[in-house]
Amino acid sequence: LPFDLSRKLKEYYGSTSWQLKDIVVWHKTKNTPWHSEGRFRNHFEYILFLTKGHRFEFNINSLRETKDYKKWWMRYPERYNSNGRTPTNVWIHSAPIRGWGKSRQNHFCPLPFGLLERIISLASKEGDTVFDPFTGSSSAIALASEMKRKVLGFDINPKYRTRFRSEVVIAAKKYWSRRLNERNEEKK
Repeated sequence: LPFDLSRKLKEYYGSTSWQLKDIVVWHKTKNTPWHSEGRFRNHFEYILFLTKGHRFEFNINSLRETKDYKKWWMRYPERYNSNGRTPTNVWIHSAPIRGWGKSRQNHFCPLPFGLLERIISLASKEGDTVFDPFTGSSSAIALASEMKRKVLGFDINPKYRTRFRSEVVIAAKKYWSRRLNERNEEKK
């Protein structure tokens, strides 16, 4: 499906519009039990990094990895950026257990805040607009708002709006508060 989508976008818009720049593999680390004869259990999803045109945000420095960086930097300084290692295209984040609050949010694909933080940080900066046309549990727009982005999201299920206000917004605030503390510690 991801590759079909990329191909169809090129066919419809032409080669100068939507462009597949990269593919990230989200390794979920846990998933619902599943079995189908002759098939493995799917433990990953593709995240397509599509751009419309040649000008786009790509804040790679926001994702650079600094854990154990000193030992690598000391041995091979010519291979690494002084801000940290470039991240790989495999991102490991546990899939939430059906939502945030008391895990009663009945949504098939709640995305983890850690994964969304990476995407939002990479593709936007403070003040930019984050648009989620299939917002579902609304975790992306809740976190983007906490990260000082303007947000816009749509979903056809009105029940998600109530849960958004009572669960997801609160969880996003808690997550972002904790992450800001962690980031400050990392800077020290």
